[in-house]
Order: sequence, then C-alpha cells, then structure tokens
Amino acid sequence: MLKELGFYKGVNLGGWMSQYDYSEERLQGFITESDFGQIAGWGFDHVRLPVDYNVIQNTDGTMKEEGLLLVDRAVAWAEKHHLKIVLDLHKTQGFSFDEGEHEDGFFDSGKYQEYFYTV
Repeated sequence: MLKELGFYKGVNLGGWMSQYDYSEERLQGFITESDFGQIAGWGFDHVRLPVDYNVIQNTDGTMKEEGLLLVDRAVAWAEKHHLKIVLDLHKTQGFSFDEGEHEDGFFDSGKYQEYFYTV
C-alpha cells in the first residue's frame, strides 16, 4: 500500500523533536533545510518525523504555537525538496515508548485521550 503512495525509501529524523533534551538550540539547529536537500539528493523519497507531545502541546492540553511552527517548517522543507513526510506522535501524555519517562495512565485516562485527539 505505501509503495502505491510513493513511499519506497525513507530516513528517520529521530532525536530532533523526539527523544532528546528539548533544548531550543537542538530544536532550531539539529536538523536544517539543507539536511532535507541532502536526503533528497541521496535518492530518498520520504522522512519520518517523530514528535513528542511536549514539543507541540502543553500539559493542560492546549497547543504550543512555537512547536506547531517547527512541524510546519519541517513539512514545508519536505515539500520544497519533493519529499513525503510521515508524522509520528511518538510520545503522548500518559504514554511513552521510552523507559524512565514516567508517562503512564493513557489507556485509563479520558483526559489524556482527549489531549491525544486534540493533537
């Protein structure tokens, strides 16, 4: 199915908006537009962009405009370099794949599930 949509070879951009120290320096400079150009130049057709909720959502469920702008910028760079993009909400309130994150309760919390739907 994915190949029918043009997804053949991709690169994971983990460590940029997911599974990192969440510093502004990292958010602004770990991956740049030139990286998207290089990925396209290598013959890849898509990137996977994992995003942790706390980059784009506050703990009260409201959205973080500055985080959404980062995602928008990544999507624009992908489009500019003719790359498709797979958005991955890698961590949500109450659930994380990473040990030691102290995120739990998602499957039992209507509040966390509503926050997830908001994203």
